[in-house]
This record gives sequence, structure tokens and C-alpha cells, in this order.
Amino acid sequence: RNSTDADEEIVDVINCLDANSWEAAHQTVFTHFCSRLGRIPLRGTWLIIPKSLWERVLELAHEGHPVESAMKRRLRVKVWWL
Repeated sequence: RNSTDADEEIVDVINCLDANSWEAAHQTVFTHFCSRLGRIPLRGTWLIIPKSLWERVLELAHEGHPVESAMKRRLRVKVWWL
């Protein structure tokens, strides 16, 4: 939660969702694709990952030492890098 609240781009997306207005945001591409579950922003069914957590998410995805292609495949269906 702290990482989400500290990420300006994600806070901007959440504020636009709350106001149902995308005019002031530079993320107009998200208009029809974003939602949220509490303070967790989603793009479709993908979690939107704050930049501060990118490295940690990659570390967790690599647990069990999957090959790079397996790790990428795992991430593609679960996360969106904003």
C-alpha cells in the first residue's frame, strides 16, 4: 500500500478512477481498461506494479529458478508495468 500511495503515476490513475475523469491525466489510454480493488490498481486483470516494487516483483517471479522465458510468461499474465 505504501508503494502504491508513493507512486505519483499510480495515484494519478486512482484519482482519475475516483473522479471518473481522465481529462487532466496523461494516462488517457487507461480510460477503458483500469479499475481498482481497494487501493490496488488494475488494468484489466493485471496488477499495476509501482516502480518502487519492480525489482522485488522480478525477484519473486524468478523464485524456483525458472528460465527467463518462463518468468516472462508468468509475469505477462499477472502484472502491468506502469
